[in-house]
Amino acid sequence: TSTRARRFWAIGLFCRAYGVEPSVYAGHSIGEYVAATMAGVFDLPTAITVVATRARTSPMTSSTART
Repeated sequence: TSTRARRFWAIGLFCRAYGVEPSVYAGHSIGEYVAATMAGVFDLPTAITVVATRARTSPMTSSTART
């Protein structure tokens, strides 16, 4: 999960570096938090706290235990 979040975040920063700023953000699962942060809903420290809390409180199953 954290690997995917880092990839999504890096892609967002890469796009911004080239002047691409979407008018709409969307994500699925961990990508929802990345999209919300890129859209300005969360600052980065708050997003990290929310994702860490989600990871601690979510039950781990074989289908959700991806990196």
